[in-house]
Amino acid sequence: MERVDDTVLEQFVVVLWMMWSERNNQLFNRKKAEEWEVVGRALSYWEEYASYHKREEQVKETEAVTWKRPPTGWVKANVDAAVIEGQGTGLGMVLRDENGGFLRAAVRRERRCWPPEIAEMKAVEFGLKQLEMGGFRRAVVEMDCLQVESALHRADHSRLETGHVIKELQAEAQRVGEIQWSFVKQAGNSLAHNMAHSLYNWETQEVLDSRPPIFLLDSLTKEMASY
Repeated sequence: MERVDDTVLEQFVVVLWMMWSERNNQLFNRKKAEEWEVVGRALSYWEEYASYHKREEQVKETEAVTWKRPPTGWVKANVDAAVIEGQGTGLGMVLRDENGGFLRAAVRRERRCWPPEIAEMKAVEFGLKQLEMGGFRRAVVEMDCLQVESALHRADHSRLETGHVIKELQAEAQRVGEIQWSFVKQAGNSLAHNMAHSLYNWETQEVLDSRPPIFLLDSLTKEMASY
């Protein structure tokens, strides 16, 4: 292990992990995969991991900390997901125009506790649906989950659940119109974060057009003053 480089070591560890998963699959589900399938699955995991970390290093160099205006003629939808008291997930979206002006805010609470990455993908899906409902065809969808944002930029994905969800999101984005993906640190995504925490009734949804909710006014005013 001391003689091999980091790439080989990473691949070796992932293969061991897949071997352990295959052992459990055979033991508990009575299913057996071919050896080449196990190794192929391991390499697919590793490629996704390596691609994410490469993207992470690139983003760190120009990492956005605050909200930035979208291009002229475009809107920006900030999305976020929040685990609520371990009972479910809140999905939030705030939509603004090229000048930072408020257009729409939406929130939905689901009585499901998804893994963090899946929850963030659900927030992206929620945002895309709001764009489609409002007839917004040119939009930047921004999130504070770099792993999801990086995956949405790629054309190839693993056969895991996350890979299938990403493909569905990319297909949905094409149906909506011209969609760009963007990453911002949590400090620049605070409005969507607050929206994700704002609804108290489960399995319900609230959409606000034109006039922002009171609890967002202060943050909106401060952000617009800094543009």
